[in-house]
Amino acid sequence: GGEVGLLLAKDFGFWGMGMLGEWAFRKRERPVPNDILYYGALYKRVSEFYFLTVGGRGQIGQEGYAFADPRQEPPWNYFRTNTLFEIAQGINLADYWITKYRPPWGRKEDFHRVEFGLGYMDSFGNFYNIFYSEVINGYNTANLKTVGFLVNIPFNL
Repeated sequence: GGEVGLLLAKDFGFWGMGMLGEWAFRKRERPVPNDILYYGALYKRVSEFYFLTVGGRGQIGQEGYAFADPRQEPPWNYFRTNTLFEIAQGINLADYWITKYRPPWGRKEDFHRVEFGLGYMDSFGNFYNIFYSEVINGYNTANLKTVGFLVNIPFNL
């Protein structure tokens, strides 16, 4: 697989404000689904070295199946597979296969997160950011609240 991304940044030139963004496409080998990734944030320079950021990021799955049951997705949500694969009352072969043998890497995952961060840039141009992020909407994804730390070290070639 591979990933291609477009990174964007714009400093507005007033009040220390600007914006950051990214659009990316992640192509993967089957059966892992392809994804579109995005990020967008506004920043405010508080002092010469400190930044506040507010933004969002997400992933939009392009294919794949529902994590628990493929019958949640069209067109299988219109079929009654219970009676087709039921060998005894309450025993369904399709459900047994899904819970025991289905690979987890083929599922479609969508999530949209909001995040807040505090960044610091040192005199060498290295950028350090501590952030809080929370899922506000998602499909086949965990409902996470994350505290993270990022380090960006430019090569200055």
